[in-house]
Amino acid sequence: MDFLSSLIQAFAPSAPQEEIPEDDYEGADGQSCPACQRISPPAQALCTFCRAPLPFLTEAAPESEELVLIPEFYQPLFQACHAVAEKKITPEEWSQQWEAVVQRLEAMAEGIDQNVQRLPPKAPQRLYIVELATRVLAGIEEALQALDTMALFLENEHPECLNRGWMQLVAATGGIQRAAAELAASRP
Repeated sequence: MDFLSSLIQAFAPSAPQEEIPEDDYEGADGQSCPACQRISPPAQALCTFCRAPLPFLTEAAPESEELVLIPEFYQPLFQACHAVAEKKITPEEWSQQWEAVVQRLEAMAEGIDQNVQRLPPKAPQRLYIVELATRVLAGIEEALQALDTMALFLENEHPECLNRGWMQLVAATGGIQRAAAELAASRP
């Protein structure tokens, strides 16, 4: 079940950054956390202090109150979203980061599907593993749909497409992480 290890590793949350005194961000384009109201550095997905999702480009709130820690491989896309919204990079440069995440998710989905098909018919907990893998695949499909929402930015250059897509991506990631954690717990 090596694919389980790689899946769990890929969707593991980013390690929390070293805590820096809040005063260091005040007046330096820091972001105010909606949960704890403390200031975190700019272009960061999660609050440095309480790890809650930070507002992204607009004041839109996440669709869920659940705390989702984003995986490391999302970070370049998150930073590119900020940079393109601030016109520091071109939409074409942003789309390179977007494409990298799309390709990674598609490769994960393909790997999960192939590995589930290779499970022996009499494998212990086969049905449970297939059910959880199906939930992970559904979450990856939701994540890809969220990325499609983000891609609308290329048509209209409206930052709200990035924001809405990011919030959908975070929600989908929460489902993937829950199912991946259950898969990890079910391993012999």
